[in-house]
Amino acid sequence: MVNKIKIVNKFYDIRILIENYRKGNKYFCLFHNDINPSCKIYGNALYCFSCRRFYYVSNIANKLGISIDELYGEIKDKVDLSKINSDKWNKKNELGDGKVNGGLIERYKKYLEMEKMDE
Repeated sequence: MVNKIKIVNKFYDIRILIENYRKGNKYFCLFHNDINPSCKIYGNALYCFSCRRFYYVSNIANKLGISIDELYGEIKDKVDLSKINSDKWNKKNELGDGKVNGGLIERYKKYLEMEKMDE
């Protein structure tokens, strides 16, 4: 069975969904009243420095009232499902190998360390 949420989070370009919320190289958060852009894209996720959390394509689509099926329909012919359905892909991404969750978190930790050094 195909996990549409995993596929959409991995392959649908998040910038398409949030283009209208962009100001310069940052984005306004859709999940709180943001008067100054407090979000930045890391990989294919949006990190909000105010909320202190990552938002993925599925989170943003849900907030905007766009169905996962609609997004999946746009990309299903462009995605090689044989790679996604493999046990290796699923195991690596559940463990956070840096391609979906792990790398984003590690980059954010490095960012925080750099911020401390600048103080």
